[in-house]
Amino acid sequence: AFPDWGDLFMGKVTDYQGHESRVTEPSALCLYPMAKTVNDTQNTENAINMQVAIQNRPSVNVEPLIITCDGIKTIGGMINGD
Repeated sequence: AFPDWGDLFMGKVTDYQGHESRVTEPSALCLYPMAKTVNDTQNTENAINMQVAIQNRPSVNVEPLIITCDGIKTIGGMINGD
């Protein structure tokens, strides 16, 4: 069943690095697993942040990565089936 309007999820979650946090989020956000693209520079804010990161540390990894429930994957690996 879908959550009622205004229902909240309150609990502990663990991120991909094993860090545990207490969260309070609308239940609708908790319905489906989501993937997050790291190093996505399609929007202005991320592009600016990436430029600053590269200026501060030229060796920073700029390869786009996807964080999913199954782990961290490279975009190239997903396209090429690696």
